[in-house]
Amino acid sequence: MDSSAVTKRSTAIPDISSSMEIVNPQATPESVSKNAQILNGVCKDFQRSSTNLPGLGVQELSKHHCWGTIYSNVDQAALHDAHQKLSILVSHCAKNDIVLHPRKEKTLTRIQEKHAIAQTSRERVGFIDDFKVVSDFMAGRVHCRVADIATVVDKLKQLASDSDGWCVVRGEGSDSYGAHKKDGTFKDIVQYAFMYLPELGHVAEFQVGHEMASVTFTIDSFLRDQKKYVGEAALPLSLWGDKDKGTQLYGAVKEYLLLQANQPSATDLAQKKQECMIVAERLYAGVSIPTDVRDVLNSL
Repeated sequence: MDSSAVTKRSTAIPDISSSMEIVNPQATPESVSKNAQILNGVCKDFQRSSTNLPGLGVQELSKHHCWGTIYSNVDQAALHDAHQKLSILVSHCAKNDIVLHPRKEKTLTRIQEKHAIAQTSRERVGFIDDFKVVSDFMAGRVHCRVADIATVVDKLKQLASDSDGWCVVRGEGSDSYGAHKKDGTFKDIVQYAFMYLPELGHVAEFQVGHEMASVTFTIDSFLRDQKKYVGEAALPLSLWGDKDKGTQLYGAVKEYLLLQANQPSATDLAQKKQECMIVAERLYAGVSIPTDVRDVLNSL
């Protein structure tokens, strides 16, 4: 590639902080306490009625209660309160040898969008239900090897148990570690878990898995929510790419990581790793691979 034709970009996500309208309302005691009170009642009742709680997955949890009662009392102040309390959750995680990377404050607009989808998508696979609408007011990511996801999930469940709370994984309850691993075989490079600690008053979403998923989903969120703040030329490239053009970078890296986790001594690992870089060069043809994306590739 001709270096003179390369456009430099340090990260996949442009800095738009100066152009965004940041709204950080002071959390009013009324809205926050009312939301926390309702959530605490729902969660406590769920705990009391679920003797097999450790084995339940999100599917069972979603069907167990009308989580819509929480949505009806949410405002931006409550979302801001959740974000402010993330530092407490980060501290709890650190004490349990978990490095939690907190995500940005949720916006009421996004919560409203999810709620609208939840009213129309119940018959679709992967639908958003009432629980998913209110389950990520606090959110963070934990980076780890695919083979270590279950270990992190165990730590999260222990943290919840020690704090009189609960933690469930996305997936059927019959699989204690969710959908990322089935019948002893790794199927995905990321696993979602949801935790409730009474002292925080909000459900927290954890995205546990390889950093490639974190970078990819961060770009997805930006393209969905923030693209109006930047020009077309500054928009990050989606790592999902195009199959026909051979630019599906996320798919290539996922294939390599799953092979590495399931068959660590596979003879074609080196070849698969090289293919990831080839796909990346093809995706970013004409521009330099952003530093954060390249760092993930170099760490494979």
